[in-house]
Amino acid sequence: MTLDKAVLQRLAVRADITDYVRIISRAHAATPLGMGFGKTRFSSPRDKFRLLYLAQDPATAIAETIVRDRFQGKAERLILREEFDRYSIAVIRNPSPLFLLDLRYEGANLLGVSTDAVRARAQTSGRRLSQEIYDRTDFDGILYMSRITNKQCVAVYDRATASIEADGPAWDLIRLSALGPILDALHLTVIGGGNDVQSVRRTRGAVVLRHSAELDHRDKLGAGRKASGRAAKFATTKSTKARTFGES
Repeated sequence: MTLDKAVLQRLAVRADITDYVRIISRAHAATPLGMGFGKTRFSSPRDKFRLLYLAQDPATAIAETIVRDRFQGKAERLILREEFDRYSIAVIRNPSPLFLLDLRYEGANLLGVSTDAVRARAQTSGRRLSQEIYDRTDFDGILYMSRITNKQCVAVYDRATASIEADGPAWDLIRLSALGPILDALHLTVIGGGNDVQSVRRTRGAVVLRHSAELDHRDKLGAGRKASGRAAKFATTKSTKARTFGES
């Protein structure tokens, strides 16, 4: 694979990903920035690096982590409440902007690689591209669009995670104050319930969460919170000088 240095420089952006979120297994809530090897969109085909995946908002994180393609060909979008009990959600702080390869738009095409690398359900092309980017450039990660919600996501390489902080330990996803509206927006119906901090009940085409206490201190995770403001904040700036890229 040949990567044009001029195109790489054109696609280089510096981005602040503060307030991006990550959904992880509840078992790992105490280490919200933990990473491992796996088979994901931009993972290393040879297990040479690990990735930290982040989403622009909780709805996208839920869609990418939990929903995926499970409802293709199904009339009803039913999901067990217990699935949400298995996950936690963390908010990310990014004191220093990341140096990212911008593949949100025409980037893949300009690089001469298949657009499957960033948009297809199959992930082989994305893994090959990511390995090349990791080996031959100094990018901190890849900026791309969720193929499910069309919102921004970031895959951060392990070499860049030292500059990222979590806003404390991750907390139970089921306690997210905006979960009801998010599930409604994703056209999901939760089945099952419980008698803990909040209960979930089915309604006609909606999911309603009843809270024993509103989690006001977590309003930053609200659905659709200041969408326009967040987009403006994220408005990335093109790097005037890309870092030194490896020889082809």
